[in-house]
Amino acid sequence: MLPRERVAMGPRLRLLLLRLLLLLPCVSVRALGAAAAVRTSTAPAGPVLVEPPPSVVTFTNSSGAVVACLARGDPSPQVAWLNLDHSPVTNIPSVREVLSNGSLVVWPFSGTDYRQDVHAAVYQCRASNPAGVVLAPPTTLRAGK
Repeated sequence: MLPRERVAMGPRLRLLLLRLLLLLPCVSVRALGAAAAVRTSTAPAGPVLVEPPPSVVTFTNSSGAVVACLARGDPSPQVAWLNLDHSPVTNIPSVREVLSNGSLVVWPFSGTDYRQDVHAAVYQCRASNPAGVVLAPPTTLRAGK
């Protein structure tokens, strides 16, 4: 058995040891959690439609329309809009535009600028990344009165 004077600790040493003992479990749990996060986050995930567009969008010429198509995946998917024949939707200045956030916009127009191929058309949202492709059900745009 050790002599008493070698076992006895001063209050500062006792407090320091207590702090170290309380800190050790936190360090080891954090280290394990970080290691686990690295192992599980490397697998790519194909796109999933978080908010698919509605099947029919009716709008007026004075309001125009914005149709969102939200998708997630890893890596983040690219969102594109297709025509009924699966050709890509092209931007038509001041008429129709696909925004960088994946929304399809049909701008307000005068009655004389009505275009059946834009204002009464069927579109389809497509989300893709290296892990896969997903197509939303078709969306019909209808310019009403």
